[in-house]
Amino acid sequence: MNTISPQRAGDRWRLRLHSDEFKANAVASAAQPAMSMAAVAMSLGINVNLLRR
Repeated sequence: MNTISPQRAGDRWRLRLHSDEFKANAVASAAQPAMSMAAVAMSLGINVNLLRR
């Protein structure tokens, strides 16, 4: 049973580009001891693995 709906031929994955300011804010937020990396990533709408890099 296939639970994933197929993508149309016109749909493509797009590479998201983030500004240097966005990256600096993300890293600064993740460095705070009161917030977990997962919480920061979720609030920014990115994957936690991307934040760890």
